[in-house]
Amino acid sequence: MTPELVIELAAIAAIVLVAGVAHSIIGFGFGIIALAFLPMVIDVRMAHIMLSLTSLPMLLMAAWAYRKGIDWPSLVPALMGAALLMPIGLMAFSWMSMDWLVRGTGLAILATTLNGLRKKKTVHKPSAHASQLASFFAGALSGFLGGAVSIAGPPVATFALNQGWNADRFKSFVTQCILVICIYKVSGLALGGLIQTSDMTTAIWATPFTLVGIQLGAWVSKFIDPDRFKAIVAVVLLAVACLFLLRGSPAKETKQSSSDANVSVSPGLTALPAAFAPIAIVDSAHIGL
Repeated sequence: MTPELVIELAAIAAIVLVAGVAHSIIGFGFGIIALAFLPMVIDVRMAHIMLSLTSLPMLLMAAWAYRKGIDWPSLVPALMGAALLMPIGLMAFSWMSMDWLVRGTGLAILATTLNGLRKKKTVHKPSAHASQLASFFAGALSGFLGGAVSIAGPPVATFALNQGWNADRFKSFVTQCILVICIYKVSGLALGGLIQTSDMTTAIWATPFTLVGIQLGAWVSKFIDPDRFKAIVAVVLLAVACLFLLRGSPAKETKQSSSDANVSVSPGLTALPAAFAPIAIVDSAHIGL
């Protein structure tokens, strides 16, 4: 094992650990924070794939914690919408050059962070039909964003926020949506032949640090003001998002990405829409966005 590899693995562990701690303290942000810094250490495409794999255990833990708040009438339309547009998001992920993937990630981080900083207004419960239709479109947008830039939370979280639900039902709905979207994505990446052995190895290495971060954050949150911490994290994320948007991929990565972008798409990926059609809706849940 070379010194460079040791440093890289240590950096990955530190990033997911900090992301897990921050997520546990402020209630969202694991994917956003991890994606803000992982591309500085590893290939941005690998960062997205590794994040999807690493998120599964964390989301499964959250799914179990919020299992009693499941609401099928609202959840089913969202998962149907996500299954519909996830393949398109995955195809966008596989076809985007490294430079545009970095910029797209920056845009998603920027939009998500700004959305999280908005002051929440009191809302009135919409009609059942309007709610299910809105759930479908929110799930579809989350599916596309989850497939393309690995940040699926904002659309379904915004929908849930507008339903006037209590905290447990809100967390249950968003968690279940994001877990199933994550399962969709990992399945699609596997069907498309996009998951390499190195991705699996890195994810296995990072997962324990993610779970430790979640538990550590739960303890640290007793001593930290969540609102102040959230503001600090938001400032850092906004700075990183602007860097990604303005810089794109570094010069040496852009040169490498030109060859990556020209690689033919795996036959499995072209069949994604058909492959996703029969996927069963899975009971699930989340920890924030």
